[in-house]
Amino acid sequence: MGKKYKKLFQFGCGVLVSLIQLSVSAQAPSIQWQRVITEPVYSNNLQAIKASNGGYALVYNGKVIRLNESGGMLWDIEIQIPFPTTMYAEFITAIPDGSFMVLARNSYYWYLIRIVNTGSVAWYKSFVEATRSTSTTERSFSSLIRTDDGGFLASDITQYGRNGTATILYKFDSEGNLTLTKSIINDYGNNARGSTRAEKIIQMNDGGYLLVGIATVKDLVTTSAWAARLTTQLDKIWQKNFSITEFDDVIQDPYHLGS
Repeated sequence: MGKKYKKLFQFGCGVLVSLIQLSVSAQAPSIQWQRVITEPVYSNNLQAIKASNGGYALVYNGKVIRLNESGGMLWDIEIQIPFPTTMYAEFITAIPDGSFMVLARNSYYWYLIRIVNTGSVAWYKSFVEATRSTSTTERSFSSLIRTDDGGFLASDITQYGRNGTATILYKFDSEGNLTLTKSIINDYGNNARGSTRAEKIIQMNDGGYLLVGIATVKDLVTTSAWAARLTTQLDKIWQKNFSITEFDDVIQDPYHLGS
């Protein structure tokens, strides 16, 4: 081996040894803090978000909990409004001014509720029934996001008795006024008992939306991952059933500026 190639070989071996030593000496990620919350369970939903002005907020057991950067509890509240039934917070999203928008329900209605950073309710607005007394329709929600225009978008899962499940989208302005409602139903043909469940909303760079969830066929056993692309006005551009049963997670490519 010539001197030139021998030096090059030695240099390469040195780099390789350095990388191995670096990987061995690099420490595994450590837990900065953790907090155990144990209370009677009112709801199975647990959602945590990063607060706009530092710290965290989450909904757990129907309550809204505010944590600081170290995980210490600043406050926790059960939402109280002048109505004779208990309110349960289900979803939360942060607002740039430090307040929060919460999606909550009682036995009769779903509400959009604005909570200021100190934990008090600024206002609340009901927008849809929880259950229709004239039928077997039942409604649960799956997502709430703040949209680029300063408003909010929520998706529900509406069960029409034995006639299948659909997703209904609710668009609100920044003051919680309902401005648009759109039903998103898969194309089942004569398959009346199929179901479509949008479980996540992603706002795309062009202002439109991607819905991600699960679709089932008539036997209510066979499932597939499902997605639909929507315009800013919630009109469907396309939808697709995939060969896998479900998505673990879906994010938008942060390096891609297109749709």
